[in-house]
Amino acid sequence: MTNSELLPLVNRSSGSIDGIAETLGGNDQPTPQNPAAQLSHQHLQFQVPTRRPVSLQLPISLSCFIMCTAASGYGAGLLHAAWWVQLLVWLSAVGSCGLLLAVNQADPGTVPCGTTIDPVIAALDEGALEAGEDSPYRRSERGVWMRYDYQERGWQKWCRTCKVWRPPRASHCAVCGVCVKRFDHHCQLVGNCIGNDNHRFFAAFLLLLQLGAGTLLAVAASTLHAHLLRWRYAWQRVDTYLLLLAAVVYAYIAVLLVFGCGHLFSIICDVTTKDFVSSDNWSTDPPCRGRRTLPKLMGAWVTICCAPITLKRESFFRREPANKPSNSV
Repeated sequence: MTNSELLPLVNRSSGSIDGIAETLGGNDQPTPQNPAAQLSHQHLQFQVPTRRPVSLQLPISLSCFIMCTAASGYGAGLLHAAWWVQLLVWLSAVGSCGLLLAVNQADPGTVPCGTTIDPVIAALDEGALEAGEDSPYRRSERGVWMRYDYQERGWQKWCRTCKVWRPPRASHCAVCGVCVKRFDHHCQLVGNCIGNDNHRFFAAFLLLLQLGAGTLLAVAASTLHAHLLRWRYAWQRVDTYLLLLAAVVYAYIAVLLVFGCGHLFSIICDVTTKDFVSSDNWSTDPPCRGRRTLPKLMGAWVTICCAPITLKRESFFRREPANKPSNSV
């Protein structure tokens, strides 16, 4: 089979595997003249990998830390603050814990694993087919097979672990063992991948934490200022240094959570952390120009903010076993 004959296989790849195998090897019996047809059915079969369990110790510890930090505000003057300030702090703490639970339990946009190996990839690996310059198939710099998607106008990558063609901008998470659409990163603190379907929860979680920490910082700074004006020898008192320590801790948390603004910016500009780290996508396609035109950005906002909410396979809210294959994305 020549390289020009690979193009019809791309158009037929959305159909069944048997249809592609029929194109490669004939209807019933493979002929000796066609090496690609000698690929056995057992060679194309594989066992669907099970997703690795993720520990909940860090998310639970983070929730306890958030609630303890909010409660520590009463020692920094929150008790004498206005009622709406106290309400804002607790709404931020409780809301961030709820968003943390949503990020941890929601499916990030898992690409369902395949049940068979793509016969075209098997033939290319066996040397029965060749991918030339005119072929829609090629190898990346890391040796990963890619094919051009004429509908999405982007390159799909073949995942050897999940045995599936990943959509553009999807990536395989080595920790979770699955491919995730619009993969951003894997966060150990929340115990889940950050992808297309839960990125909005993650950004809101960081922004709400930053709001609560900023409120506590303002309360602690105001209390410390009033304390210094009230006592002439304030720096000789122990409570002065405790207020100063609380203000420093709240300031550190507020500055650390500036990543929330960064993730809000990434959603607005449709740029993931992986795009920043592993490609020059940002420099060649800035927002509102190139492929990131304003209509496409608005479509990306709808895709991210209105993504379906589906529980991940390991969620403790599911009643079925975690190793049961799931067809939901």
